[in-house]
Amino acid sequence: MYFINNPRKAFAVILFIQVLFSSNAQNISSIVPALSDPGIPDGEEIRYISTVGDEVSYSTLRVRHESRDDIQLFMVENIDAENERQVLITRRGMIPLESNSLSRVDNATYENSTRLLRAPTVSGEEIFVLSIDDLTFLLRGYPFDDPRRLALRILGQGGADEGFSLEVVYRRKERIEVQGVEYQAHKLELVANLPGAMALFRGAIPKTFLWFSDEAPHQLLRYEGGAGFGSSDELVTEMISYRRISPD
Repeated sequence: MYFINNPRKAFAVILFIQVLFSSNAQNISSIVPALSDPGIPDGEEIRYISTVGDEVSYSTLRVRHESRDDIQLFMVENIDAENERQVLITRRGMIPLESNSLSRVDNATYENSTRLLRAPTVSGEEIFVLSIDDLTFLLRGYPFDDPRRLALRILGQGGADEGFSLEVVYRRKERIEVQGVEYQAHKLELVANLPGAMALFRGAIPKTFLWFSDEAPHQLLRYEGGAGFGSSDELVTEMISYRRISPD
């Protein structure tokens, strides 16, 4: 599931950065994890429906367990009509290491790959992502039993001292209805912090909310957010099915 299913709108709202790291890097394990695996099973498949105005689209998320060099990993695959994206994430600490995407826009098809060779310096109060799109999966590992503000670190971004920054904030536990089914859910908000005079424009930034199931493995139930700059529409994504399939 993508935050913005239409790639034309995605270009306007998703910060896409590629950074090369030197090979004499600090080890990935030096990151102090803020997230933990809630028991996401091998062979998980979740289908979503997204609406933006009158537009409706569907997407599928699939999860496989893998092991490389004795590191236990998630291979997370998101597929919709215009995008295919795979992200490799450590099961311990839920740290994204590598992403590969294929997108189709009009008559063009383009591919992009990002691989983390050096771990950035982050604290246990920060979440590291390669892309904003990683959050819909990574936040399943949020510490719901000990909720707190967690700063978001995007690959290539230096942190809050550079100005604009994002935080994940726990709002509350509540009952919600998703596709006619009621769930007990945790509500998170993605909050933008704007420096200086830019704070006057805070109200112009659409609010972004995510609801995750109360019970582990905390699958994403619902997402609400803006549909992109220049659009007054809201993007709403909801889970329509959840199942486990036998891994190949």
